[in-house]
Amino acid sequence: MDTKSKNRHKLGIVLILGVILLATVIVLGNYNTFYKNAKKEQDSLTQNYRTSESFMKTFIRDCYVLYSKESGNEYNVKFLDDYYPEFDEKFNRQIAYMNYQVQDANGEVIDGYRSNRDSWEKVKDTELADYALGIKISFDKNGEIKIDQVMGTEVTKQEAVLKILTSNLPEKIFEYEDESEIENISPKDRTYYFMMTEAKLNAYVMRVYPITSMVGNAAVYTILTLILLVALLAWLIPILAGLTQYASTKLMMATQPKKNNEEDMSSQMMQSMNVTMPLMSVFFCFTFPAAIGIYWVASSTFQLLQQLVVNSYLDKVDMDELIRKNVEKANKKRAKKGLPPQKVNQNATASLKHMQAVQEKEEAERAEKLEKSKKQVEASNNYYNKDAKPGSLASKANMVARYNEKHNNK
Repeated sequence: MDTKSKNRHKLGIVLILGVILLATVIVLGNYNTFYKNAKKEQDSLTQNYRTSESFMKTFIRDCYVLYSKESGNEYNVKFLDDYYPEFDEKFNRQIAYMNYQVQDANGEVIDGYRSNRDSWEKVKDTELADYALGIKISFDKNGEIKIDQVMGTEVTKQEAVLKILTSNLPEKIFEYEDESEIENISPKDRTYYFMMTEAKLNAYVMRVYPITSMVGNAAVYTILTLILLVALLAWLIPILAGLTQYASTKLMMATQPKKNNEEDMSSQMMQSMNVTMPLMSVFFCFTFPAAIGIYWVASSTFQLLQQLVVNSYLDKVDMDELIRKNVEKANKKRAKKGLPPQKVNQNATASLKHMQAVQEKEEAERAEKLEKSKKQVEASNNYYNKDAKPGSLASKANMVARYNEKHNNK
């Protein structure tokens, strides 16, 4: 690998490390902002999740899981394990955040877990009001489901969602169209109580929407955005180099006096160069290191701003007054050195107007010479083409004869 390639690789590594370092600084500096935004998003998602179908259907699924465990029916257990293994997995995760109890048709406790009381103490319906979320679901002897009671902070919405789920049980809960299969594994003569405190409910939802992952996602999005901006900048540098160079040249040429393009070939060449040079800059920036493009952009931008300031200043300033002030400053400096004051040349006093007048005069004289030369050529053609059709063989013979005649007379 040659030295040039090594230097390019080193520059690439430095740029990559610079982008990573910049992204790290931005992420650390805005961590509090990321956290606050993530917290707001988490609160909004938590509020929506409490009344969502995906959350409410877990309690109905828990009823089927508990019944299969409690009944010991091998068919029920196998059916859920084969087709819906996620039911049991979600129940095992959820059980750490809730109290539950199972009662038979006679109100006898069959199974349950209560962190604040004896698990085998019968739950009363009035106790559901003590929780942030309390649900009572019952199944009759035929396995028909019924939502008996819902208590908590979002009762109306949660109860409406549960009724929608139970009215379309196979499709909503099992995503399974064979109702006979569902009836076979459905609980019979069972009542289920599910209770979650505010703290447990929030902790459970945070497992679904962890704030740490939200902050991490925001940081990742910031880093990716910076990388995309750097990549976009790499494409924009050549274009900006060409545009700024063209604008700077165009602005400088606007202050120059206009010339007749037919007479001044240098002016035509200059105009073509004003277009081709920016295009060449674009091409070079795509092939050369980015530092050259950045330098050209900065240089052209500075020239552009400088020319704008100078043009704006010159439009407001009287040139004669400016010359007079400069002469006064020069005379003060000469006086300090003991030199006599410098007189203002008469031509310098009206320099700008005089230069414009001289230029206009030169243009007029040049046009007059061209017109005179044109007339001489026409007179010569008329003389030599006399009595013959212009451009014919006879006119050319006359031209030769008159030429010889003129020189013989001399």
